[in-house]
Amino acid sequence: MNSTNKKLTIISDIHGNYYKYFKICEESEFTLQLGDTGYSNSIIVNNLDPKNHKFFTGNHNDHEKDYELPHCLGRFGYTELGGIKFFFVSGAFSIDWEMRKKRYYSGEWPKTWFENEELSPQEMEACQKLYEETKPDILITHEAPRCTVKDFTNSEILKNFGFDPKTFTTRTSDFLDKLWAIYKPDIHVCGHYHKRYNNRYGKTQFMVLEELGILEL
Repeated sequence: MNSTNKKLTIISDIHGNYYKYFKICEESEFTLQLGDTGYSNSIIVNNLDPKNHKFFTGNHNDHEKDYELPHCLGRFGYTELGGIKFFFVSGAFSIDWEMRKKRYYSGEWPKTWFENEELSPQEMEACQKLYEETKPDILITHEAPRCTVKDFTNSEILKNFGFDPKTFTTRTSDFLDKLWAIYKPDIHVCGHYHKRYNNRYGKTQFMVLEELGILEL
């Protein structure tokens, strides 16, 4: 897998904990942060080389400013970093979206909610086309495919935010299911759920990383 002898360190959600994030980056030549960096990502510009350290957005990102940063890969794509080729899909549904929106309009919080936290239907169509063309060995996303979520999530968290665990689904999770139906990668890594999980689904080794969790490819 790693014929160039380089290593790519995958870093999960950091939620503004830039001190620990930068510490990991100092010890890693190439890093990919898979979303939920936080809302003050301009600090990354002065601390990390964009040639070696990249991120894409989750749901807890500044979706108005982050795409302007040279470290941001964008919404989806097929790329290479540290000698590793991978396909990435940004975004996720926020179960706390309504709360963040309410607190913004009440003046309690700055803006932390954005309409484009998930890919639009048009973006998903373009993403699916590229995925079909590239058939990647490695898929890295923020959210997880719907077929896996029941195996590692806590239904009580959904209930606390007013959702029925039996019927709850998200556009992004359903879309990732669709990608798996088209082509199953050898490795799929995601974050978002703040817990560690590792299991094989058919040919795919599927891994969820805990908050500030790391994985070397």
